[in-house]
Amino acid sequence: MVILCIAMIGGTTYIGFGLGQVLRNRHRFFLELNAFFEYLDSNIRFNQKKIKDIIVNYLAINQRLFIEKFLNEFYIYLDKVSVNNPYEITGYSLLKDAEREDVNQIMNRIGKLNLTSELIQIKSTLSILQKYSMSCESIKNKYSKVYLQIGFISGCMLVLIVI
Repeated sequence: MVILCIAMIGGTTYIGFGLGQVLRNRHRFFLELNAFFEYLDSNIRFNQKKIKDIIVNYLAINQRLFIEKFLNEFYIYLDKVSVNNPYEITGYSLLKDAEREDVNQIMNRIGKLNLTSELIQIKSTLSILQKYSMSCESIKNKYSKVYLQIGFISGCMLVLIVI
């Protein structure tokens, strides 16, 4: 009976932890995307490298990125850029619809402007991503611990009901 109680409390706490992890991953996505755009800005501004080369260098420098799959998909997309083939983010179900739409619009504008306009666009993108990052951070700080506590409390209540 004790093992069953521990398993119920542990299971519901784990569910609470998982819900909090979604919030942490959303925040991490925007932090890493923001860092990539800062890297992109500095490499376009000073080295004037091609975007594909910048992505390859960024992935080589930064191991175990949460957005690695996203950048690899975008790298492949750059080979077939056209007006009839807009970029659409796949996976990352943790993003809200408005966030997903904004990320798609941001990624569809990369590499289609002259150098000066591209740099202006990247600065605008950085401000959008910083806004999302700060919003996700406040939500994460506010709710991720709450989900864990709710998971633990619901496990305790479940144990009380079973006993």
